[in-house]
Amino acid sequence: MKKILLLLLLTLTLTSCDEQTSVFYYRDGNHLHKELNGTDVEQLVATGYILGVVDTSSLRNCENMRNVTVGQLVDVVKNHLKNNPEVRQNSASQIVESVIKEKFKCN
Repeated sequence: MKKILLLLLLTLTLTSCDEQTSVFYYRDGNHLHKELNGTDVEQLVATGYILGVVDTSSLRNCENMRNVTVGQLVDVVKNHLKNNPEVRQNSASQIVESVIKEKFKCN
């Protein structure tokens, strides 16, 4: 378990930069989409990332999310990235926050 947590922390501390633009994103939608469809460890990292966005944003105060499971959050983000490839170049945190706000009707 400690090895998995260490791997998760190391992965989350790495940064990524889109080489074709000068815009820097910690993680973009392409990266998150790849992780959500990757190995078990990659999926765990992506899930942790989604939860981190929720926990550090105004989403944690959304009344409509009181009984929402982690699986639901992951499914909503994963389906959005699958069905909307045109947004994947955007910041992953912006995608996660906007999708969850929309789907769970959060202000």
